[in-house]
Amino acid sequence: MMKKAAAALCSAVFLIVGCLSGCSTQRTALTVGGAEINSEVYVYFLDLAARELSAALDVGQPASSVPAETVPESAAPAAAAPTDPSVPAGEPEATAADARNTTAAVSAGSVDLQSLYDRAAELCADYVAVNSLFAAYDCTLSVEEKSTASVRTNDLWRLYGSYYESLGVSKQTLYKIEYNSVCRDAVLDALYGADGTEPVPEAEVRKYYEDHHIVFRAISGYYTDIDEDGNTVPMSDEQRAATDSTFASMADRINAGTDVDTVYNDYLESLGNEEPNETVSVRVASSADQGYPEGFFETVHALEQDRASVVRLGDYIYVIVRMDPYTGDSVYYEENKAQSLRELKAEDFKAIVRQCAEEYEVTVRESVQKSCLRRVRGQHEDVIFE
Repeated sequence: MMKKAAAALCSAVFLIVGCLSGCSTQRTALTVGGAEINSEVYVYFLDLAARELSAALDVGQPASSVPAETVPESAAPAAAAPTDPSVPAGEPEATAADARNTTAAVSAGSVDLQSLYDRAAELCADYVAVNSLFAAYDCTLSVEEKSTASVRTNDLWRLYGSYYESLGVSKQTLYKIEYNSVCRDAVLDALYGADGTEPVPEAEVRKYYEDHHIVFRAISGYYTDIDEDGNTVPMSDEQRAATDSTFASMADRINAGTDVDTVYNDYLESLGNEEPNETVSVRVASSADQGYPEGFFETVHALEQDRASVVRLGDYIYVIVRMDPYTGDSVYYEENKAQSLRELKAEDFKAIVRQCAEEYEVTVRESVQKSCLRRVRGQHEDVIFE
Protein backbone atom coordinates (compact mmCIF):
# COMPACT_ATOMS: atom_id res chain seq x y z
CA MET A 1 0.00 0.00 0.00
CA MET A 2 2.79 2.41 0.94
CA LYS A 3 4.62 1.74 -2.35
CA LYS A 4 1.47 2.39 -4.39
CA ALA A 5 0.80 5.62 -2.52
CA ALA A 6 4.38 6.76 -3.03
CA ALA A 7 4.21 6.05 -6.76
CA ALA A 8 0.97 8.00 -7.06
CA LEU A 9 2.49 10.93 -5.20
CA CYS A 10 5.53 10.87 -7.47
CA SER A 11 3.34 10.97 -10.53
CA ALA A 12 1.51 13.95 -9.12
CA VAL A 13 4.51 16.10 -8.34
CA PHE A 14 7.35 15.25 -10.73
CA LEU A 15 6.54 18.22 -12.96
CA ILE A 16 7.03 20.54 -10.01
CA VAL A 17 10.36 18.93 -9.30
CA GLY A 18 11.26 19.31 -12.94
CA CYS A 19 11.00 23.06 -12.54
CA LEU A 20 13.26 22.93 -9.50
CA SER A 21 15.85 20.67 -11.11
CA GLY A 22 15.89 22.15 -14.58
CA CYS A 23 18.78 23.80 -16.33
CA SER A 24 19.57 25.24 -19.72
CA THR A 25 18.48 22.83 -22.46
CA GLN A 26 21.91 23.33 -24.06
CA ARG A 27 23.45 21.47 -21.14
CA THR A 28 20.70 18.92 -20.52
CA ALA A 29 21.99 15.36 -20.57
CA LEU A 30 18.79 13.57 -19.55
CA THR A 31 15.16 14.41 -19.10
CA VAL A 32 13.64 12.31 -16.32
CA GLY A 33 9.91 12.76 -16.34
CA GLY A 34 9.54 16.52 -16.23
CA ALA A 35 12.96 17.11 -14.70
CA GLU A 36 16.03 18.09 -16.67
CA ILE A 37 19.34 16.63 -15.50
CA ASN A 38 22.19 18.89 -16.49
CA SER A 39 25.60 17.69 -17.57
CA GLU A 40 27.25 18.28 -14.19
CA VAL A 41 24.71 16.24 -12.25
CA TYR A 42 24.76 13.57 -14.94
CA VAL A 43 28.55 13.21 -15.06
CA TYR A 44 28.57 12.89 -11.26
CA PHE A 45 26.20 9.91 -11.43
CA LEU A 46 27.88 8.50 -14.55
CA ASP A 47 31.16 8.44 -12.61
CA LEU A 48 29.41 6.85 -9.62
CA ALA A 49 27.99 4.18 -11.91
CA ALA A 50 31.43 3.58 -13.43
CA ARG A 51 32.96 3.01 -10.00
CA GLU A 52 30.09 0.77 -9.01
CA LEU A 53 30.50 -1.41 -12.09
CA SER A 54 34.29 -1.48 -11.91
CA ALA A 55 34.07 -2.43 -8.23
CA ALA A 56 31.91 -5.35 -9.28
CA LEU A 57 34.66 -6.34 -11.72
CA ASP A 58 37.23 -6.24 -8.94
CA VAL A 59 35.33 -8.50 -6.55
CA GLY A 60 34.04 -10.78 -9.29
CA GLN A 61 30.36 -10.06 -8.64
CA PRO A 62 27.55 -9.16 -11.00
CA ALA A 63 27.19 -5.39 -11.14
CA SER A 64 23.62 -5.65 -9.88
CA SER A 65 24.87 -7.18 -6.63
CA VAL A 66 26.92 -4.08 -5.75
CA PRO A 67 24.37 -1.43 -4.74
CA ALA A 68 25.17 2.23 -5.28
CA GLU A 69 25.05 3.06 -1.60
CA THR A 70 28.06 0.80 -0.97
CA VAL A 71 30.15 2.61 -3.57
CA PRO A 72 32.10 5.73 -2.58
CA GLU A 73 30.68 9.00 -3.82
CA SER A 74 34.03 10.40 -4.86
CA ALA A 75 37.40 8.99 -5.76
CA ALA A 76 40.02 9.42 -3.07
CA PRO A 77 43.01 7.56 -1.71
CA ALA A 78 42.40 5.21 1.18
CA ALA A 79 43.01 6.68 4.61
CA ALA A 80 46.56 6.23 5.82
CA ALA A 81 47.24 4.31 9.01
CA PRO A 82 46.92 6.71 11.94
CA THR A 83 49.89 7.60 14.09
CA ASP A 84 47.82 7.98 17.25
CA PRO A 85 48.01 4.60 19.05
CA SER A 86 44.57 5.17 20.58
CA VAL A 87 42.92 5.25 17.17
CA PRO A 88 41.89 1.89 15.65
CA ALA A 89 43.91 1.21 12.55
CA GLY A 90 42.56 2.61 9.32
CA GLU A 91 39.83 4.73 10.86
CA PRO A 92 39.29 7.97 8.91
CA GLU A 93 40.25 11.00 10.99
CA ALA A 94 39.09 13.95 8.92
CA THR A 95 35.30 14.09 8.58
CA ALA A 96 32.27 11.86 8.58
CA ALA A 97 32.00 12.48 4.86
CA ASP A 98 35.43 10.94 4.35
CA ALA A 99 34.09 7.54 5.35
CA ARG A 100 32.15 7.47 2.17
CA ASN A 101 35.11 8.41 0.00
CA THR A 102 37.61 5.56 0.02
CA THR A 103 38.31 4.47 -3.57
CA ALA A 104 36.79 1.17 -4.59
CA ALA A 105 39.57 -0.92 -6.10
CA VAL A 106 39.43 -0.96 -9.89
CA SER A 107 40.90 -3.87 -11.79
CA ALA A 108 41.71 -3.99 -15.47
CA GLY A 109 38.68 -5.20 -17.39
CA SER A 110 35.76 -4.07 -19.46
CA VAL A 111 32.40 -2.58 -18.55
CA ASP A 112 29.44 -2.82 -20.86
CA LEU A 113 28.74 0.72 -22.05
CA GLN A 114 24.98 0.28 -22.17
CA SER A 115 25.02 -1.10 -18.62
CA LEU A 116 26.94 2.01 -17.57
CA TYR A 117 24.38 4.30 -19.22
CA ASP A 118 21.47 2.35 -17.78
CA ARG A 119 22.86 2.48 -14.25
CA ALA A 120 23.58 6.21 -14.49
CA ALA A 121 20.00 6.76 -15.68
CA GLU A 122 18.71 4.79 -12.68
CA LEU A 123 20.76 6.92 -10.30
CA CYS A 124 19.50 10.11 -11.93
CA ALA A 125 15.90 8.86 -11.73
CA ASP A 126 16.37 8.04 -8.04
CA TYR A 127 17.70 11.57 -7.55
CA VAL A 128 14.55 12.99 -9.09
CA ALA A 129 12.35 10.55 -7.18
CA VAL A 130 13.76 11.73 -3.86
CA ASN A 131 12.99 15.32 -4.80
CA SER A 132 9.49 14.26 -5.82
CA LEU A 133 8.84 12.38 -2.58
CA PHE A 134 10.22 15.27 -0.57
CA ALA A 135 7.62 17.54 -2.12
CA ALA A 136 4.87 14.92 -1.97
CA TYR A 137 5.22 14.42 1.78
CA ASP A 138 5.51 18.17 2.44
CA CYS A 139 8.95 17.71 3.95
CA THR A 140 11.04 20.65 5.06
CA LEU A 141 14.64 20.95 6.17
CA SER A 142 15.70 22.62 9.37
CA VAL A 143 18.52 25.14 9.47
CA GLU A 144 20.70 22.41 11.00
CA GLU A 145 19.87 19.96 8.18
CA LYS A 146 20.68 22.54 5.53
CA SER A 147 23.91 23.23 7.37
CA THR A 148 24.69 19.50 7.23
CA ALA A 149 24.53 19.59 3.44
CA SER A 150 26.77 22.64 3.37
CA VAL A 151 29.32 21.13 5.76
CA ARG A 152 29.43 17.88 3.80
CA THR A 153 29.97 19.82 0.59
CA ASN A 154 32.77 21.91 2.05
CA ASP A 155 34.48 18.83 3.48
CA LEU A 156 34.27 16.93 0.20
CA TRP A 157 35.40 19.91 -1.85
CA ARG A 158 38.35 20.59 0.45
CA LEU A 159 39.53 17.00 0.16
CA TYR A 160 38.51 16.03 -3.38
CA GLY A 161 37.72 19.25 -5.21
CA SER A 162 40.38 18.66 -7.87
CA TYR A 163 38.80 15.31 -8.71
CA TYR A 164 35.34 16.83 -9.08
CA GLU A 165 36.75 19.64 -11.19
CA SER A 166 38.43 17.12 -13.49
CA LEU A 167 34.97 15.62 -14.04
CA GLY A 168 33.45 19.04 -14.65
CA VAL A 169 31.44 18.98 -11.42
CA SER A 170 31.25 22.36 -9.68
CA LYS A 171 30.98 22.92 -5.95
CA GLN A 172 27.45 24.22 -6.48
CA THR A 173 26.45 20.95 -8.14
CA LEU A 174 28.11 18.95 -5.39
CA TYR A 175 25.96 20.89 -2.91
CA LYS A 176 22.84 19.89 -4.87
CA ILE A 177 23.85 16.24 -4.55
CA GLU A 178 24.48 16.54 -0.82
CA TYR A 179 21.26 18.52 -0.36
CA ASN A 180 19.39 15.70 -2.11
CA SER A 181 20.99 13.24 0.30
CA VAL A 182 19.70 15.23 3.28
CA CYS A 183 16.26 15.37 1.63
CA ARG A 184 16.41 11.59 1.29
CA ASP A 185 16.86 11.27 5.05
CA ALA A 186 13.96 13.66 5.63
CA VAL A 187 11.64 11.59 3.44
CA LEU A 188 12.62 8.38 5.20
CA ASP A 189 11.86 10.02 8.53
CA ALA A 190 8.50 11.21 7.18
CA LEU A 191 7.69 7.59 6.41
CA TYR A 192 9.24 5.67 9.30
CA GLY A 193 10.06 8.20 12.03
CA ALA A 194 8.13 8.55 15.29
CA ASP A 195 5.65 10.92 13.61
CA GLY A 196 5.77 9.22 10.21
CA THR A 197 3.06 7.52 8.22
CA GLU A 198 4.43 4.06 9.16
CA PRO A 199 6.43 4.65 12.36
CA VAL A 200 8.91 1.98 13.38
CA PRO A 201 8.51 0.95 17.04
CA GLU A 202 11.23 2.31 19.32
CA ALA A 203 12.08 -1.22 20.46
CA GLU A 204 13.00 -2.21 16.90
CA VAL A 205 15.30 0.78 16.49
CA ARG A 206 16.99 0.08 19.83
CA LYS A 207 17.49 -3.58 18.92
CA TYR A 208 19.05 -2.62 15.59
CA TYR A 209 21.34 -0.13 17.33
CA GLU A 210 22.46 -2.75 19.86
CA ASP A 211 23.13 -5.34 17.15
CA HIS A 212 24.94 -3.03 14.74
CA HIS A 213 26.89 -0.58 16.91
CA ILE A 214 29.74 -0.80 19.39
CA VAL A 215 30.82 1.83 21.91
CA PHE A 216 34.41 1.43 23.05
CA ARG A 217 37.77 2.91 24.02
CA ALA A 218 40.86 1.53 22.35
CA ILE A 219 44.63 1.71 22.37
CA SER A 220 46.10 0.31 19.18
CA GLY A 221 49.49 -0.79 17.97
CA TYR A 222 51.08 -2.54 15.03
CA TYR A 223 52.99 -5.74 14.40
CA THR A 224 55.16 -3.85 11.93
CA ASP A 225 58.43 -1.94 12.05
CA ILE A 226 60.37 0.46 9.83
CA ASP A 227 63.63 -0.77 8.29
CA GLU A 228 66.72 1.34 7.60
CA ASP A 229 65.36 2.27 4.16
CA GLY A 230 62.12 3.58 5.60
CA ASN A 231 60.04 0.60 4.48
CA THR A 232 57.33 -0.98 6.61
CA VAL A 233 58.33 -4.55 7.45
CA PRO A 234 56.97 -7.26 9.77
CA MET A 235 58.27 -7.25 13.34
CA SER A 236 60.75 -9.87 14.38
CA ASP A 237 59.45 -12.67 16.59
CA GLU A 238 61.16 -11.04 19.58
CA GLN A 239 59.56 -7.65 18.89
CA ARG A 240 56.16 -9.25 18.41
CA ALA A 241 56.45 -11.11 21.71
CA ALA A 242 57.43 -7.86 23.45
CA THR A 243 54.45 -6.08 21.94
CA ASP A 244 52.13 -8.86 23.09
CA SER A 245 53.53 -8.57 26.59
CA THR A 246 53.12 -4.78 26.63
CA PHE A 247 49.48 -4.91 25.54
CA ALA A 248 48.65 -7.77 27.93
CA SER A 249 50.16 -5.72 30.76
CA MET A 250 48.10 -2.67 29.79
CA ALA A 251 44.90 -4.73 29.80
CA ASP A 252 45.78 -6.19 33.22
CA ARG A 253 46.41 -2.72 34.67
CA ILE A 254 43.09 -1.42 33.39
CA ASN A 255 41.21 -4.42 34.77
CA ALA A 256 42.97 -3.90 38.11
CA GLY A 257 41.51 -0.40 38.30
CA THR A 258 44.05 1.91 36.64
CA ASP A 259 42.45 4.60 34.49
CA VAL A 260 42.65 3.97 30.74
CA ASP A 261 44.16 7.41 30.12
CA THR A 262 46.92 6.78 32.64
CA VAL A 263 47.76 3.46 30.99
CA TYR A 264 47.70 5.08 27.56
CA ASN A 265 50.00 7.93 28.55
CA ASP A 266 52.43 5.52 30.18
CA TYR A 267 52.46 3.62 26.89
CA LEU A 268 53.13 6.80 24.91
CA GLU A 269 55.97 7.65 27.28
CA SER A 270 57.47 4.21 26.69
CA LEU A 271 57.44 5.02 22.97
CA GLY A 272 59.51 8.15 23.59
CA ASN A 273 56.84 10.83 23.99
CA GLU A 274 57.82 13.31 26.67
CA GLU A 275 55.20 14.08 29.35
CA PRO A 276 52.19 12.95 27.28
CA ASN A 277 48.76 14.11 28.42
CA GLU A 278 46.39 12.43 26.01
CA THR A 279 42.86 11.06 26.35
CA VAL A 280 41.56 7.80 24.93
CA SER A 281 38.29 8.97 23.47
CA VAL A 282 35.05 7.02 23.42
CA ARG A 283 34.32 5.81 19.91
CA VAL A 284 31.22 4.45 18.22
CA ALA A 285 31.45 2.14 15.21
CA SER A 286 28.77 0.44 13.18
CA SER A 287 28.83 -2.87 11.39
CA ALA A 288 28.86 -0.93 8.11
CA ASP A 289 32.04 1.02 8.88
CA GLN A 290 34.90 0.17 6.53
CA GLY A 291 37.69 1.97 8.38
CA TYR A 292 38.64 -1.00 10.56
CA PRO A 293 40.44 -4.29 9.92
CA GLU A 294 38.32 -7.20 8.79
CA GLY A 295 36.52 -8.81 11.73
CA PHE A 296 36.94 -5.79 14.02
CA PHE A 297 33.25 -5.14 14.60
CA GLU A 298 32.32 -8.76 15.20
CA THR A 299 35.24 -9.30 17.56
CA VAL A 300 34.59 -6.19 19.67
CA HIS A 301 30.82 -6.76 19.72
CA ALA A 302 31.44 -10.16 21.32
CA LEU A 303 33.69 -8.80 24.10
CA GLU A 304 32.59 -8.61 27.70
CA GLN A 305 31.49 -5.08 28.58
CA ASP A 306 33.59 -2.86 30.85
CA ARG A 307 36.58 -5.18 30.77
CA ALA A 308 39.84 -4.56 28.92
CA SER A 309 40.67 -7.22 26.34
CA VAL A 310 43.60 -7.70 23.99
CA VAL A 311 42.48 -8.09 20.38
CA ARG A 312 44.77 -9.18 17.54
CA LEU A 313 43.70 -8.74 13.93
CA GLY A 314 46.26 -9.18 11.18
CA ASP A 315 49.05 -6.63 11.63
CA TYR A 316 47.19 -4.81 14.42
CA ILE A 317 46.93 -5.31 18.15
CA TYR A 318 44.57 -3.48 20.50
CA VAL A 319 43.60 -3.08 24.11
CA ILE A 320 39.84 -2.49 23.89
CA VAL A 321 37.28 -1.73 26.55
CA ARG A 322 33.82 -2.37 25.15
CA MET A 323 31.28 -0.14 26.86
CA ASP A 324 27.55 -0.34 27.49
CA PRO A 325 25.96 0.99 24.25
CA TYR A 326 23.65 3.14 26.42
CA THR A 327 26.44 4.59 28.52
CA GLY A 328 26.45 8.33 29.22
CA ASP A 329 22.68 8.67 29.63
CA SER A 330 22.19 7.02 26.23
CA VAL A 331 23.94 9.89 24.47
CA TYR A 332 25.51 7.56 21.90
CA TYR A 333 22.17 5.93 21.18
CA GLU A 334 20.53 9.31 20.65
CA GLU A 335 23.37 10.37 18.34
CA ASN A 336 23.00 7.20 16.24
CA LYS A 337 19.25 6.68 16.50
CA ALA A 338 18.42 8.41 13.21
CA GLN A 339 21.13 6.52 11.34
CA SER A 340 19.97 3.25 12.87
CA LEU A 341 16.46 3.91 11.57
CA ARG A 342 17.82 4.68 8.10
CA GLU A 343 19.84 1.48 8.01
CA LEU A 344 16.98 -0.58 9.42
CA LYS A 345 14.56 0.64 6.74
CA ALA A 346 17.10 1.08 3.93
CA GLU A 347 15.80 -1.73 1.72
CA ASP A 348 12.13 -0.78 2.17
CA PHE A 349 12.88 2.85 1.41
CA LYS A 350 15.04 1.93 -1.58
CA ALA A 351 12.11 -0.04 -3.02
CA ILE A 352 9.80 2.97 -2.64
CA VAL A 353 12.28 5.29 -4.34
CA ARG A 354 12.83 2.78 -7.14
CA GLN A 355 9.12 2.37 -7.75
CA CYS A 356 8.73 6.11 -7.92
CA ALA A 357 11.72 6.40 -10.28
CA GLU A 358 10.38 3.72 -12.59
CA GLU A 359 7.31 5.87 -13.26
CA TYR A 360 9.45 8.34 -15.19
CA GLU A 361 10.21 8.33 -18.88
CA VAL A 362 13.90 8.98 -19.50
CA THR A 363 15.05 10.84 -22.60
CA VAL A 364 18.77 11.03 -23.42
CA ARG A 365 20.63 13.81 -25.21
CA GLU A 366 23.39 11.71 -26.75
CA SER A 367 25.83 14.49 -27.59
CA VAL A 368 25.98 15.62 -23.96
CA GLN A 369 26.06 12.02 -22.74
CA LYS A 370 29.11 11.25 -24.90
CA SER A 371 30.86 14.39 -23.68
CA CYS A 372 30.30 13.27 -20.10
CA LEU A 373 31.57 9.80 -20.93
CA ARG A 374 34.88 11.23 -22.16
CA ARG A 375 35.41 12.90 -18.79
CA VAL A 376 34.59 9.71 -16.91
CA ARG A 377 36.89 7.63 -19.11
CA GLY A 378 39.71 9.99 -18.20
CA GLN A 379 39.30 8.98 -14.54
CA HIS A 380 39.13 5.23 -15.24
CA GLU A 381 41.94 4.67 -17.70
CA ASP A 382 42.45 1.04 -16.66
CA VAL A 383 38.83 0.13 -17.38
CA ILE A 384 37.48 -0.41 -20.88
CA PHE A 385 33.96 0.78 -21.58
CA GLU A 386 32.64 -0.95 -24.67
